[in-house]
Amino acid sequence: MPRAASQLGGQVTLVALPPSGEVFLARDSDGLLWLVSPPGAGGPERVDEDIVARVIADHGFERIDEQFAGWTELDVERQRRAGLGMQPIQIDVRRFDAEDVERVMRALERYRLAGQIPRARRVAHRLLQAPVLQTERALYERLVAFLLKLDEAPSVTPEAVVDEQRLAARQRVRLAS
Repeated sequence: MPRAASQLGGQVTLVALPPSGEVFLARDSDGLLWLVSPPGAGGPERVDEDIVARVIADHGFERIDEQFAGWTELDVERQRRAGLGMQPIQIDVRRFDAEDVERVMRALERYRLAGQIPRARRVAHRLLQAPVLQTERALYERLVAFLLKLDEAPSVTPEAVVDEQRLAARQRVRLAS
């Protein structure tokens, strides 16, 4: 929610939303358009109507244009819509080559840095099933070292999060992983 807009009263409009619900476009009570990112991914950015058209045409956002009494009510609806109709993707790690494992390990490091330790651990354990790790000893050792690093990291759980918006987002991430 835009800082300045959060201090103002009045109706806000959920303009557009992708299926994941992680980011969204909203119009505040002054008529200003905002691209709102998830907590921790940067602050809201002012945008114009061209951006609205582009994200709908090029990035799979759905046009919503629904008004709410305030930012809290808008976020409740955004969270309700998040992930609706999305199907989990099953990935067969037995078909991974070394490059695939490397790519996933880079993503796992980002999860670790973001405090998503349980998610990183679950995916890293699944990677252990990749046959390429039997022939690529150095890659196997890096994955094991990563798992050991995860064992030393404190886990951020939804129960430790006080902010209600972040709590709901983390619970969705736990369910999706």
